[in-house]
Amino acid sequence: MQFGKERKYMIPNLKAKAVCFFIVSLMFMAIFSESGSADNVGEETVGRSEDSIWPMFHRDPAHSGRSPYYTGDNPGKLRWRFGTGNSVRSSPTIANDRTVYVGSDDGNLYALNPNGTLKWTFGTGDSIWSSPAVGYDGTIYVGSNDGNLYALNPNGTLKWTFETNDSVRSSPTIANDRTVYVGSDDGNLYALNPNGTLKWTFGTGDAVASSAAIDRYGRIYIGSDCLYSINPNGTLFWKLDIGKRFRSSPAIAADGTIYIGSGDGALYAVSPMGSMKWRIETEDLMTSSPAIAADGTVYIGSRDGNLYAASPDGTLEWKSDVGPSVWWSSPAIAADGTIYVGGYDGNLYALNPNGTLKWSFETGDSILSSPAIGPEGAIYVGSNDGNLYSIWKSVPSPPLLLQAKTGNDHINLTWSAPADDGGTTITEYRIYRGTTSGSEEYLASVIGSRTYYNDRVPSTSRDYYYYVTAVNDMGESGRSNEAKAKPGTPPSPPEDLKAELEGDQVNLTWMTPTDDGGSEILEYRIYRGKEPGKESYLVSVDAGINSYTDRTIERGTTYYYYVKAVNDMGESQPSNEVRVDTGEKGSSWWIFAGLLLIAATVTLAIFKRGGMPFKRGFK
Repeated sequence: MQFGKERKYMIPNLKAKAVCFFIVSLMFMAIFSESGSADNVGEETVGRSEDSIWPMFHRDPAHSGRSPYYTGDNPGKLRWRFGTGNSVRSSPTIANDRTVYVGSDDGNLYALNPNGTLKWTFGTGDSIWSSPAVGYDGTIYVGSNDGNLYALNPNGTLKWTFETNDSVRSSPTIANDRTVYVGSDDGNLYALNPNGTLKWTFGTGDAVASSAAIDRYGRIYIGSDCLYSINPNGTLFWKLDIGKRFRSSPAIAADGTIYIGSGDGALYAVSPMGSMKWRIETEDLMTSSPAIAADGTVYIGSRDGNLYAASPDGTLEWKSDVGPSVWWSSPAIAADGTIYVGGYDGNLYALNPNGTLKWSFETGDSILSSPAIGPEGAIYVGSNDGNLYSIWKSVPSPPLLLQAKTGNDHINLTWSAPADDGGTTITEYRIYRGTTSGSEEYLASVIGSRTYYNDRVPSTSRDYYYYVTAVNDMGESGRSNEAKAKPGTPPSPPEDLKAELEGDQVNLTWMTPTDDGGSEILEYRIYRGKEPGKESYLVSVDAGINSYTDRTIERGTTYYYYVKAVNDMGESQPSNEVRVDTGEKGSSWWIFAGLLLIAATVTLAIFKRGGMPFKRGFK
C-alpha cells in the first residue's frame, strides 16, 4: 500500500517534468525556427550564389569572397583597362550576363561589356565608394556619397532612389528574400524592400561603412562601433563590444563563425551566439575584410603590409608581405586556391595557398578596390589611377627586329618572337605588304613556330614595305617595325667594254651597270676566249675597279673578252664582247731587226782590224 501511495504522487511529478521539458523544447524550436540551430547557424547558403558570377561585394551574402571559377592559367597580363574620370575605390561586380559594374570617384556608375567597352553610365551626386550589387531580377543597387541608395534597371535607367542622412559608403547586400541591406554614415543599417520602401532601420553607435553579411537563416551581421547581430525583423540579437571601430565587413563560415577585422589591428572569430572564440593580432589596423577558403582558412589583409592566413582554430598559418599596406582591398579566392588582393603600392598580388607570390600586376596608383573573379578566370579590380583593370591573358606584344633582305626574285623576311606572348601560345604571324610606307595590307600568315617568310613579289622594279603581327587566342598584336626592300635580281651587264693592245698586254676598261639589281655589286668577272662566244672565266676584280690588264697573252693570237657584274643574286649577263689581235707570231720585222743588229756587230769588228780580211787574197 505504501508503495502504491508513493507511486500515486510520483506520476504527477513526472508529468510536470515532461510538460516543462516540452514547453522548453517548443521555446527552442520557436527560436531556432527563425535563426537555425547553434550548430548550423551561418552554414553557407546564398540563394542563387552558386550559379552567380560575382553579384555583390565579396560575391555572396555571407561575404565568403570565394569564387567557383578556376584561375590557374591566369598569367597576370593586362587584358584591357577602362578609364573613368577619377579614382576607382569601388569594387567591381559581375552580373550573370557578364556585364561588369563599378563606381568611380567621378560620381558615375559604369556598366561595361565583357570586352571592356562602355555599355552605359549613370551619374549620382557625389563620389561612389560603395560596391554595386545585382539583384535576382537584374536590378543594380549602389550607394553614393551624396547619401542615396540608387536602384537602376539593367539598361541604366533609374528605378528608384532611397535617401539616408549621410554618405553611403557601405556596399548593399541582397538577402534570399530580396531584402536590400545597406549602411550609412548616419549610423543606421537600412532594410529596404525591392520596390525601395523602408522595411526597418537599426541604429548603431557610429557610421556604418561595413557591408552587412547574412547567414542562411536571414540573421544580419554588421560592424560599426561594435559587432552587431540583428534578427531579420530588425531587432537586436546580440552585440559584442570588442575591437575598435569596425570598417571591415564580416564574413560567415560554414559552421556559423563570424570573422571580422578591427580598428585595433586584430582579426576576431565570433561564435553565432555572440561569444568571442579567438583573436589574432597584427601590427596595424584592419579595414580589409576577411575571405574564407573552402577548407575554412581565413585570409585578411592588414595595413602593416601583410596578408594573414588563419586556420579555423585560430592558428596563424602564415603571413605574407604584399607591399606597404593592404588598405581597403579585401582578398578574393579562386577555385584553384589562388588568393588575390590589392596593395597600397599599386600592385595586385596573386598568392599561392601557402602564401608565396605567384605574380603581381602593377597599376598606376594605390588599390583600395577589392578584386572580383570572372567566369573565364579573369580578375577585375579598380585603381586610384582612375582605371578598372581586367587581368588575364592578353594579345602578344609586337614581333621584334623585322628585316627584309633581297632574294633572287623574292624578298626574304625574318623577325624575332615578341618579348611577351600574352600568357598563351602564339598561333600565327601575319605579314602585311605595301608599295609605300604605311600602305601595307594583309598578305599571308605563317604558323607561330616560324619567324620567316619568302615573298615572291609581283614586280622587281619597285620597293616593298612590310610589317608583321603576332596572334594568340586573345587576338592580334600591334605592328612590328616597318622594313623595306627591293626584289633581288642580278645586276644589269657592265657597259662600254673596251680593249687596247699595249706591247705584250691588253688593257680592258668598262662602265658600271645602270642597275645593281637591288643589292650591292660585289665584284666583276673577266672572261677570255680565242673564239667569239666561247670565253671562259679568267679572273675577278673587286667592285669599284672598272679596269683590268691582261699580261698573259701570246703573240699571234686573237682574243675575245667580256665582263660580268656580280651581286648577292649572282652574275649579270655578259657585257659587249671585244676582240684584240696581238700580231703575227715571229714577225719579219723582228727577224729583220735581229739581222741588222748582227750585221752591224760584224762590220764593226772588221773595221777595228784594219780592213776587210779577203783583200790579202788578191795580192
